[in-house]
Amino acid sequence: MAPFRPSTPLRRSTAAVLCAGALLTAAACGGGAAEGGADAAISVQHSLGTVRLDAPPKRVVSLSVIDTDLALSVGVTPVAVEAFWGASSGIAPWQEDALADSDVTVIKPDGDGAIPIEQVANARPDLILAGGLHTVADQYDRLAEIAPTLGPVTAANADTWQQSAKSAGAALGRSDEAAEVVADLEERINGTAAEHPEFKGKEYSFSQAGRPGVLDTMRTEDDVTAHFFADLGLRMSDTALGLEGEEFVADVSYEAVEAIDADLVLVHYSVPKLRKGLEDGPVFKRLTAVEDGGYVALSNDDFAPVRSSTVLSIPEALDLLVPRLEKALG
Repeated sequence: MAPFRPSTPLRRSTAAVLCAGALLTAAACGGGAAEGGADAAISVQHSLGTVRLDAPPKRVVSLSVIDTDLALSVGVTPVAVEAFWGASSGIAPWQEDALADSDVTVIKPDGDGAIPIEQVANARPDLILAGGLHTVADQYDRLAEIAPTLGPVTAANADTWQQSAKSAGAALGRSDEAAEVVADLEERINGTAAEHPEFKGKEYSFSQAGRPGVLDTMRTEDDVTAHFFADLGLRMSDTALGLEGEEFVADVSYEAVEAIDADLVLVHYSVPKLRKGLEDGPVFKRLTAVEDGGYVALSNDDFAPVRSSTVLSIPEALDLLVPRLEKALG
């Protein structure tokens, strides 16, 4: 999943995001595996090629928090994982129990989000999960030389969690387990949405304060975080969708912050000391959401599970955010 900016949990490098953006309109490719015994052959199509395996993999490397969670959710423990951007250990809080007794290797990407290829090779994988890796379009050929590599169904960070689960489950030879994970999580999400009819149709904006004087505001619904809110019945504001920018977020200055106004205004403070500067601004104070109680400030702990929006982080995101959304929109 993509941070907005390399130093904070929302941007990656421009090149990586543009690669993802170029694929956002690509047709989705279905993923599937031949059903059978433990030695059944596997073939899964994705946006960058096809994974072919003679049998379910035994050594899996996962190159994003999305991919790690997908593997763990169906009972597969990777031998190596990409470091999670939101934790100094490189392991997301919701992964700690599952990985506590493992000898998993944590692979740290460089400043542009690229994966050190030699570290992947050293893990000796027979399958690489890279559906959520932002640099996958640039690094796919080299990764595929090491082992069959599963890319995104559509584009990194744009697939729905259901698409990702189906594709990864097939590549791991665990389609039935993945289907059960999807069904259980859909039941919880749908139940939550049904319990909160006040969410349906309400407009929101989602921003990050990581630089003085400017917000990074999401401007597309083709993103895992936007999918999370859509599943609850919310929709991104027309104003946010109309913002101009070369990436999936737009720069919004504090002086023009009325552009983020909506029924629900979510702001993540990746640099906490910036909060006072925004909240004390005269334009921000006049936002309808601020005056009506529809403004929700997010800490890093709040932000990490919803920004990841994986099969394992979504339950935590629901626990953390739904009570606050209920208060803001009730």
